[in-house]
Amino acid sequence: MSQRIPKNHSLDINSFYNCAFYAIILLAITLGLIGLNKGLWNDEIATVIKISHQNLDDMFERLKKDVHPPLYYVLLYFWGKISKQEEFLRLFSLLFSVGTLLVVMKWIKQYSTLGSLIAGLYLATTPIILRYSQELKAYSLVIFATSLAFLFAFHIISNPDKYLGYIGLSLSLTAAVSSHLVGVMVIPAILFFIVIQTFLSNKNIKLLKLGLAIIVPVVTSIYLKFFWLNQVQEIKDTWWWMPTVNLHLISSTTKYLFGFSYLQLSINFIPWFAFIFSAMLATSFLFGEWKISFPFLATALFFWLEILIYSIIDSPIFYYRILLPGLIPFAAFIGLQIATIPKKKIKIASIVCLLLLTISYSVNWISNQAYKPIEQNRAVAQLVESEWQGNGLVIYHPTWIQEFVNYYLTNVPPEQQITAGQLEKISNFDFNSKELNISFIALTGNVKDYSNLLSNILGAIKSKKLTTLKINIFLIKGHDSYFSKKFDDSEKFILNSESKLGKPYFYQDFGQHVISKYTVSLNN
Repeated sequence: MSQRIPKNHSLDINSFYNCAFYAIILLAITLGLIGLNKGLWNDEIATVIKISHQNLDDMFERLKKDVHPPLYYVLLYFWGKISKQEEFLRLFSLLFSVGTLLVVMKWIKQYSTLGSLIAGLYLATTPIILRYSQELKAYSLVIFATSLAFLFAFHIISNPDKYLGYIGLSLSLTAAVSSHLVGVMVIPAILFFIVIQTFLSNKNIKLLKLGLAIIVPVVTSIYLKFFWLNQVQEIKDTWWWMPTVNLHLISSTTKYLFGFSYLQLSINFIPWFAFIFSAMLATSFLFGEWKISFPFLATALFFWLEILIYSIIDSPIFYYRILLPGLIPFAAFIGLQIATIPKKKIKIASIVCLLLLTISYSVNWISNQAYKPIEQNRAVAQLVESEWQGNGLVIYHPTWIQEFVNYYLTNVPPEQQITAGQLEKISNFDFNSKELNISFIALTGNVKDYSNLLSNILGAIKSKKLTTLKINIFLIKGHDSYFSKKFDDSEKFILNSESKLGKPYFYQDFGQHVISKYTVSLNN
């Protein structure tokens, strides 16, 4: 007598999946809502300035002089019409981040329900995704468009005769290239994925339909890069904002991408937990069904290799945020590789390791990282104003940081602010006493440039009849120094300050920024 499967068995599985699905979405929303008022860093302030124009025509004129396509800024421009409060603007990125999670889980569910949940949990808690779920940059939109592209690629592979997949793929890739120039790199990665999956499934896709679907995003990308973005044509390379590829850059970028950087895991014991659990997860991957999951890993590696090769032979763009779209197929690989482990005990152990890893990431985010700004423009501006004296000067280095610190600086008159390239204005400044107070705001970068500027400041002041110089140096620690050795760390800046000005009478290191105060006797 045959044994029948209970009718409610599949109902129980669906019920469990739905509960877990909504729990992961709720977790992502909860984590994303923490720390929305952390303070804006330079790139985010630049975004707010761009969308603060009175009309779209004025905004487009500025964007054409930028290096980024306009779609994200156009959408954020209308979102910002409701409110330009930091918390509200960050919600815009969070919407795309949650949307990415929904799309990825729906996509992976077509292969495995358990894999869908695992991939979703990974994306909901990994540190770099949490950061960009709030960041006022186009990457949340690019990642969302990438996830849609993979979902529609699945529709093309499973139903090659239907138009839905081709139309959806064309629109999602067009959105990607219209949001960031790296979006064009998603196109060959998607084609690579479709080719592998088609070969494995023994299905024949419609090459003409696929070609037509790709034409629109390719033409859009060509137009934006070579005709719309004037600034891109003027810049021969991107050395000024991205470092040259070397082993240190690859190592530091990899750590940050996968959540092992001390910039993300600043609670001492958590990096060890992350490393141990990740090592155990990597070991368990050997037991998964590679035939199912390998195309996803291969696609992620293909995308990252594209970026690396382009950076070596043309222009350096290899950086953690540029690599973000590759996390979509990588998360799918993690979910499917664990879900397809045939040995139950190993599968359970792998899931437990992943849970512990995600708990570690979440605890670190809630207790520390969510509230920590990338760079301390707001805190430094507040310190400057608390120390401000009416007859002083504020000097900025490098020049462009003035615009970003000024976003939070409200009480210092513009005529008493100068940049590193305007030191000649010191001679025109009306000194009302024998003493001059300077607030010197600097961002870590090249210590040689900083040293030369200090010497030039002292030289310009010595031409005046002053007896005392009081200079408060506010040093913002740029996070880029972690990724590239071409950026000097803050210790070199402090030592250089002491060599020019003597020992400070006050010094305090706040972690992400430093204040040091000096009194210099001037013998004229």
